Amino acid sequence: MSEHAINNAKGHAESITAMIQAMNQADETERLGNFIPFDYEGETFEDSEALRERAYEGPLEVSVRSGWHAPGGESEPEEYLILLSTGGPALRIVGDLDRGEPATAELQWQDWGTLWTRHHDTTTEEDTAILEYARLFYFGE
Repeated sequence: MSEHAINNAKGHAESITAMIQAMNQADETERLGNFIPFDYEGETFEDSEALRERAYEGPLEVSVRSGWHAPGGESEPEEYLILLSTGGPALRIVGDLDRGEPATAELQWQDWGTLWTRHHDTTTEEDTAILEYARLFYFGE
């Protein structure tokens, strides 16, 4: 097992959770009409949309794939992939789509000479945040 890849996965899970918490807090203060600029990871954000923009810039790749279908037939994406890092170690989020929206989210790591492996060392809060993070992205046509 690759300790470096596992630590990379843990760090990303914590970072994604902190980002989603900051986004939710910013959304709530905006909804209540008392928003003030806030700091997140050394940057000051004027609104929750600016933090969302930062989230959109994070992945190296966002892609989808469809299941089996008749040649020439139409198909909708069934699975998604969000590539967060490559090399040794690599990290991605994969999951199933339900009408274009992530229904599941699984954090997977890979290191030199290893297959993609599910990262099992996440809390329920991190699992929820990873799914919410995946739902920030558009997976339609």
